[in-house]
Amino acid sequence: MQKRFMYAFWVIVFILITYIAHSYLQYKENTALTPFIEKSKSEKIVTLRAYNHHYMSYGTINDLKVKFLIDTGATSVSIPEEIAKKVGLKKGLGYTVSTANGNITVYQTYVKTLTIGNIVLNDVRASINPSSDDDFILLGMSALRQLEMIQKDNTLILKQNLANSHTW
Repeated sequence: MQKRFMYAFWVIVFILITYIAHSYLQYKENTALTPFIEKSKSEKIVTLRAYNHHYMSYGTINDLKVKFLIDTGATSVSIPEEIAKKVGLKKGLGYTVSTANGNITVYQTYVKTLTIGNIVLNDVRASINPSSDDDFILLGMSALRQLEMIQKDNTLILKQNLANSHTW
């Protein structure tokens, strides 16, 4: 009887420690991926902190919360197919792109509204990537070229000039 009690005790301790660790890591991710927002009369400013040596942030596509990974090496916004389905994007023409993992076929699409912090971009050219099973979207240059970017230490500042903001 005492032996069973000890096993049950350690199983409960293990489950409790796992739950606490998971909650802590979730809190840490949520804190790190929530952008700091500023606004002036002439521009909107979003500040991101590096998370695991990458700039990542929560944002939205067509009003659905998503996670972005800032990728200045990506020509366009690249959306995994599962996420594209959830946000209601339609596949357009397929074309071949060269990635770090080789050539793949992706499909043209446009994102009606993309937000990161208080920055809003409309009609952003993107691609749907059926080869990706990531839980984040690569925020590439089709979106980033509309913004001013300043990187210093472990901080990335994105600025949207309100006087010259436009869609592509």
